[in-house]
Amino acid sequence: MIVVRVLFDVEAGADIDALQKKMLATAVKYEGLEGLTRKYYVLNDDKSKVGGIYLWESRAVAEAWYNEEWFATMTEAWGKRPFVEYLDCSIVVDNETKNTVSNIAA
Repeated sequence: MIVVRVLFDVEAGADIDALQKKMLATAVKYEGLEGLTRKYYVLNDDKSKVGGIYLWESRAVAEAWYNEEWFATMTEAWGKRPFVEYLDCSIVVDNETKNTVSNIAA
């Protein structure tokens, strides 16, 4: 599993309600997306960055999604190339399903 953190800079004084509506409008494209387990839309405390935290089945699937076409589209939509960070994730505790998933050999 791989976690990807994506952040976009927000212009000072931006309309946060409008930004959140813009993000919500994109949710439909992630529903049922193969290889994506979960996505969280995020806004930092000082409202200078928005983005997403994604849990993907594998790094290969994530890297296929975050290709140069995706970067170009996001740069055009947000005015600046997004920050993307890949984080290895070997264990997930899911309290909603009361399940722990791990890719560590027992």
